[in-house]
Amino acid sequence: MEFKGTKGKWTTTYDDFDDSYGVRLVEEGWSFGKIYIAQGISQGETEGYADALLISKAPEMLNLLYTIVSDFENSSKSSSAILMESLEKAKELIKSATEVTHA
Repeated sequence: MEFKGTKGKWTTTYDDFDDSYGVRLVEEGWSFGKIYIAQGISQGETEGYADALLISKAPEMLNLLYTIVSDFENSSKSSSAILMESLEKAKELIKSATEVTHA
């Protein structure tokens, strides 16, 4: 299976013009498009930012799942070693996807 969506690094964005949070694709210093997540909310609201943050981490989450599956299918490491490595990576990714530091 191959991901058929837009590949690249996604990041959260806030637009003063339309008072909305969103997710934007960033590639080599360029920003492309914006997927609107929450419009018409005040900048102090954290819910829209939290939604955008979680969605922006989706490509990393998918990549981690691909890696875990591949490691279990192809690695010479023990299952318990793979599991421990995977758990640590998953914990870090969960933290980065849910830790709202501003909004």
